[in-house]
Amino acid sequence: MLKRMSAVSKALFVSCLLILFSASVVEAGGRSLSGSWSTRQAVPYLQQLGGEEPDLFSTELVWTLTEDEDGLISGFSDFVAFDAEGAEISSGQLRLVGTRFGRSFAIAQGDLSESGQTGMTFQCERRRVNRIVCLGTSTGGLSPLGLRLLLTRVDE
Repeated sequence: MLKRMSAVSKALFVSCLLILFSASVVEAGGRSLSGSWSTRQAVPYLQQLGGEEPDLFSTELVWTLTEDEDGLISGFSDFVAFDAEGAEISSGQLRLVGTRFGRSFAIAQGDLSESGQTGMTFQCERRRVNRIVCLGTSTGGLSPLGLRLLLTRVDE
């Protein structure tokens, strides 16, 4: 096929291939996760504290992440949690560690300074350059908890 094409057509064909390849690299998550990411509003979550039905809460959080060239992630999460009526019930900062491959990454969250146990794990996917979607579940000593996060980059 390339033998029959003119030099201009070949150059155009190769240019198109390079553009498509570079676009797929960016889409695959070529840009670092380093920076600040926020929920932008309270996110609902369920936690099974006892009884038959789980309790409804909400949280606002900001993740500050640093990713190295090997896709290893570290950082911290500033959070505020609210009860079903919107009253603040807790706030603080938790440590984050994780790893990324392409657009997917996993994060473990916990107060490692006190207990040494992980509190939450998140399975995440990069959606566009400035958006992350994560599913989180509790681990370790926390009662069962589940939430879905939509995080947006805030340091652009």
